[in-house]
Parts: sequence; structure tokens; C-alpha cells
Amino acid sequence: MWKKNRIFRTFTYANRINMFRLDLQKILFFNFCLCLAVSSIQAQTNNLKGDGEVFYRETFDWGNPADERGWTLPDGYYMEDPTDNGFNWHWWPNDSLIAESTMEPPLRSTSAEDGHLCLFADLYQNYVFTGDRLPIDNSIVFAPIDCSEHSSVILQFETNFMNSGSEGYLRGFWLNFVEVSNDYGMHWASFRAGLNAGHKIRPNDIGPGETTLFSANITAIAAGMPSVLIRIKWQNFFGRYYYLIDDLELVEALDNDIRLEYVDVLWDNLIPERDESISYMMPISQLGNGYGFHRFESSISNMGEFDQSDIILDLTITKDDSIVFQAKETSPSLDIYWKDTLQIEGRFEPTEFGSYAIKYELSQTEKEDNPVDNEKTLFFHVTDSIYSRTVDEPKSAYSYGSSRYGRDEFFFHANIDHFIGSIFPIYGDCEIDGVSVYIMGGLADGLIDFRYVAFKEVRDEDDEITDRVLLLTSERVDLDSSMFNQWIYMPLDKDGESEFVKAGDVLYAGVQYSNYHEDEVVRRDKGLSIGSDRVLPRHFTSTMGYSPLGWWDHFYLKERNLMIRLLINDHSSTSVQGEPFTNPFSLQQNFPNPFTDETNITYTLSQPGSIDIVIRDITGKTVMVINEGMKPPGEHSVSLKVMELGAGLYTYTIIAGDLQETKQMIVSK
Repeated sequence: MWKKNRIFRTFTYANRINMFRLDLQKILFFNFCLCLAVSSIQAQTNNLKGDGEVFYRETFDWGNPADERGWTLPDGYYMEDPTDNGFNWHWWPNDSLIAESTMEPPLRSTSAEDGHLCLFADLYQNYVFTGDRLPIDNSIVFAPIDCSEHSSVILQFETNFMNSGSEGYLRGFWLNFVEVSNDYGMHWASFRAGLNAGHKIRPNDIGPGETTLFSANITAIAAGMPSVLIRIKWQNFFGRYYYLIDDLELVEALDNDIRLEYVDVLWDNLIPERDESISYMMPISQLGNGYGFHRFESSISNMGEFDQSDIILDLTITKDDSIVFQAKETSPSLDIYWKDTLQIEGRFEPTEFGSYAIKYELSQTEKEDNPVDNEKTLFFHVTDSIYSRTVDEPKSAYSYGSSRYGRDEFFFHANIDHFIGSIFPIYGDCEIDGVSVYIMGGLADGLIDFRYVAFKEVRDEDDEITDRVLLLTSERVDLDSSMFNQWIYMPLDKDGESEFVKAGDVLYAGVQYSNYHEDEVVRRDKGLSIGSDRVLPRHFTSTMGYSPLGWWDHFYLKERNLMIRLLINDHSSTSVQGEPFTNPFSLQQNFPNPFTDETNITYTLSQPGSIDIVIRDITGKTVMVINEGMKPPGEHSVSLKVMELGAGLYTYTIIAGDLQETKQMIVSK
């Protein structure tokens, strides 16, 4: 099926209420609102040819040492400050943005050396109590631009910004606008420029100092017009953070340029009205029984100069490069300035080990002039033990302390046992083994420690959450700089009961940390941080946090996936239906521990089995494997010499077929 969002033409107007002032007497103008196709792609140098010619460029080379401000606004430009707060846009040199709540490195734009357009809200309101901060509602209007000789116009610029709250018109929210007028500012066409950003999340998940490209087809307003005005507006209720812009260009549209804006897919968990976001990795024990992918969707837009016909969205799922599912949906036409949503009905259930790729690809009758943005691919892996909600490489660092840094008690300047983790629905009976987290940073001075934990939801007969109970914990360790930018694995201490979970359970697995720094700014800006991203589509939240303020699973936590892995064991293939499962072996703590060169590992078998012992470092990397071969029932001991290993925390795992058990050991030098 396909859904078409009609574009309002230039003669259609709608009133827009300014929610920041809530002054109805101010609403004396009509704001021309277009649901135009707004596109964003990662900033890159693109030598356009033919119809893609750049005919206007502003690099914001406004620096002027002779001016007392250090810069001069060019003729024809002007600021709009309707609330008279004085927080106007300004020029900013190629330098860092440093304030109470902002630590942003220099912007790496194409023409970074000559400075940028900026509205540094935190600089205006540096060290002002949150309740006293003034909202931002400020604009800059560019000098008139002659587009009379151009039959199509694409507006684009490089940007990086950060907001507080969520995008929208409600109190406490923010809006980024680009507005265009062809009648000297009497009416304005408004384009949302939020670029998939969220609370304290840069646009399109870019990193500190990086840029992304905002792009909009403004042909309907600007093409053939002799005097086009561009207005960039920022509304931010809390008046926080910053907005940076550089290298604004007007270019002629390519003849045929359709773009795949976003792709989506849901995980069918067989619970009505509660579709789950997909995961990146799932153990095979959690699959089958009807669980799978469904409701494949994409948004497409026509950024070209001409209407397009017979648009086809092809969907192909491959497993280890072999096609396992194909489907497609069509749209008979896609006019210029239009944006469509295409949905593919059907479902696919992964049931075998392997790496799956979900590929979306656009095509049309006309020859595509810019095919680079016509396909996107999502990945999914079926594993034996790893359950992960997100990809392997971090897009950004996330610290729960950046929002939950206030003292736990009035006279106690610290954060004790705060929790941040991922939500793992359990679809098949299994045993929890351990947790691995991608640690990215924090102030490693001995005043931050952490452990891994697993909680389980408790629900009543109405399926409402009544409690979260702590199931298992790992050893507590100090945050150390040697852990940074890598996966850190720790096994969970088992009690013979709590580690066994059932289908239908919902677990929270992650990091429980304590930050003993007395300075709350240090707790906020230099707390333990872990990897995060927003690569996979997000629906039902996959992230959960806890502090003395309570459990928190909404607002900005919904906007990110965390790099946390739950490691599980599956005993379904070794247990006999109707009989209790008995562990065929037991593993004892190594002795001595800690040790320098040699230690003994003892284990007991209740039945014959082929035994391997695997040694892993704190990142989860295998550093040694001992093949014990077939062993008879009884107690066995192996002497482990680790002269080549460095000092640190290691794990040793005994493996017998599909079964395994893990403990920790410490090498000291």
C-alpha cells in the first residue's frame, strides 16, 4: 500500500500559533506552511554537474577585527528578536563552544576557517538557573537573492545543533525552521529543519564537531522569482545549547532525483498493539513460534525538477548473501515537491543462524541522476548467545549522569547505584550468563565504580508493571581508562535459580554505577559513558534508567539504543521434556586467586563429556583455549599458566557441548 501526503500550493495558508509567547494579539499574519519534502544526508563534498549547478553561496566570512564585536553583519541582512531578549544570531570563529552546559569542539564544515553563523544560547545564559532562563525565539533574514533565471531551486546548508526537550509546539519543546518568502516577507513558507534530532542529540546522530546537510526543494516559492528572502528561525523554550550553520547554498535541482528518506520495520512479538523495535542480534533460542519482521515502510521524496512515474520500492532480505524474502510496492507517480510513504505488507520469520540484510531500494521509469541516496540496508544477526538491541560500532557516547546528576540526598553530594540499561523481552526459556557493555569514557580517578545487573519486570493481572526486582549482579569494579572504547564483559553471579528466566519475562540488563564526585558539574559532564546510536528504527522503547527519582523509560531515552549485550545460555536442546534440568558439571573458583603466574581450575562432571576451557580478557576477547578432550565423571583439575598475560581481570569458562559456566580470576603482576 502507499500513502501520499499532499503538498499545499503557494496560495494555501494556515495560521501558526507562537507557543512561546502565547499572545493571541501577536498572531496578525498567516504563515504559509508546506508539507514539502525535506531531505537530510550526511555532509560531503559533492561536485554537482549540469542541472545541479550552485548559483548562490554564503560561507559566513564575516569576521572584522575593526568592529568592536569582532564581526560585521553584511548589508541587507537583519535580525528578528520578537521577545526583545537580545539573544540574536551572530558570527562565530572556527573555535570551540564552551559554556556551563556545552563543550562542543570547532565545527568541521567545508569553509570552517572563515567562521560560521551561530546562536550560542548557553553563552547568553551561562550559569543562569534553569528556572530563570529565557526562551529562544530568534531569526536571521538573509539579503534578497535573485532566482529569476532558475527554473528550480534547492536550498542546503551544513549544520550542527543541540536542543533541550522534544520537537513540537507544546510548552517545553523546540522547533528549528527554515522559511522562504517571495513577496518581501508578507508570507513565509515554513520547512521543519529538525533533522531527526532529539533531546541533547545532534542532528542525524552526528558526533561532536561534525556537520550534516539540511536540504529542501524550494522551487515552488523561489524558482523564477527576482527577490527571495530566506529566514532561519530557532525556537527553544528552555533557551539551551547552540545552533551552528555554515556554507549555505542555492543550487539548481537535478532533473530526476528521488530520495529514500528513511526506512522502517517492526518486530512482531505477537502482543496486540505493542509492536517491538527490531534488535541487532538475537540468540536462536529466542526465535521461532511466529516471531518475525513485518510492516516494512519507507518515506520517499521528489527533490528533482520533474515529476516521476512508476516508483518501485524493492525489499530484499538475504541470509549470508542468499535471498530468503522478496517483496515490492509501487506508487504510480511522485510529483515535484511531494513526499510519499510506501508500505510493504508481508512478514518474514528468521529461524536459522546467520547474518541477515534487509535492503530497501528505489527505482523509477526516468533515469535517476543521483542514485547514491536510493537505497538503505538494515542488518540483523541470529547468534548462539548474544542478545543486542543495537549495532557493534558506537555513533555517540551517552552518559545517564548528564541528566541525572543531582545529589541523591541533600547532604550527600553523590549518585549511588544509578542504573542505565537496555530492555530485553524474553521469547524463549533460557539461562542468563553475563553482560557486555561498550564503555566509552568518564573520569577514571577512582571515584566512579560500577557493576552489571539484571532486573525483571513484575506485572499484575492487568499487565501493568508493579515492580522491578533485582535478579543478578556482577562483581563491582572501578572505572579505568584501559576500559575505554571497547566491549567490557563480566559474568553475572548465579544462585542456581535467578539466572533461569521464562518466555514472557522482560529483563533490564545494563550498568549500575556510583559517582562519588562532590561537584555536580563533574558528575554531569564526566560521568561513565557508554556507546549509543539510532541506526535501527525505534518504536517501543528499548532503554531504561533508574535514579532516586524513579524508573525512567520515556522522553529522550526513547530516542537512542544503547550498546549493551545480554549473554544467555540455551539448555532447551539438552533437557528432557517433563524432567527437571540438572547441570552435568560444576565449576569451582580457581586457587590461588589473585595469582601471578599459575593457578588451578577444578571442575566436577556428573556424566562423561568433551571439555574446553576458554580464557577471556575484560573486553570479552578470547586469549587462551585449553582443550581437555573427553573426560569421565568425577572431579578434574587443570593447572593454568598465564605468564604471557598482563595484569587484570579475566574470565574462565568451562564448555561441555551446548553448556557452559563462567567465573572470574585476577592476574596480578
